Amino acid sequence: MVKAAPSSVLDVSALRAGYGRGKTVLHDVDLHVAQGELALLMGHNGAGKSTLLRTIFGELQQTHGDVRFLGEPLRGNSAQRVRRGISYTAGGRAVFAGLTVEENLNVAASVVETDERRIGERRALVLDVFPQLVERLHAIAGGLSGGQQRMVAISMAVMQEPRLLLLDEPSLGLAPVLVERLYRSIGEIRSRLGLAVLVVEQTINPAMLAADHVYVLRMGEVVFRGGEEALHDSERLWSML
Repeated sequence: MVKAAPSSVLDVSALRAGYGRGKTVLHDVDLHVAQGELALLMGHNGAGKSTLLRTIFGELQQTHGDVRFLGEPLRGNSAQRVRRGISYTAGGRAVFAGLTVEENLNVAASVVETDERRIGERRALVLDVFPQLVERLHAIAGGLSGGQQRMVAISMAVMQEPRLLLLDEPSLGLAPVLVERLYRSIGEIRSRLGLAVLVVEQTINPAMLAADHVYVLRMGEVVFRGGEEALHDSERLWSML
């Protein structure tokens, strides 16, 4: 029996976007992520990586091209896209610093869910994936370490029950051992929930070799795309950046 190909979750075609008239950053970008896949988008600062995520999430308007989610054209603002099944974690410590960890999780969930039972089930899942947060539930999020805040931010995104998870440089500023731990957790999340995950990174860490596809963005253009075997050819990848 021929194994069916995974269903497409995100399809970006000939996308152009930027920051106002005359400030185009993305130039005819094509990118695809299927259900259960982890795609890695690499590039130096200024390559347009965060611009691409923000455009997919609805924070920036595209000027040309097509973005489809689950086969349908993607429209609406970021709040509407969250409700459709897209969650985005920005770079840095994207938490509500003055709230506790539990309050952060509840606020994130409230955007899409009011049923306390379902919220509790999703909270139990993220705490199972990130057991380090169990004893920090009542701690103020702004007082956590950088790695713990990154776990909270990703957990908040998962609380919104996404089909597509967008992560902007989750490894930024973390020690290699923490990066490895974080990517194991990301892999567990996508495996358990069947999510499509698009991750932006600047550098290659061995933990990222679990990605299914890699794209390299340079000056707003995709200059390389490859399967998981390409991630093991770090010399080639670095030459593309």
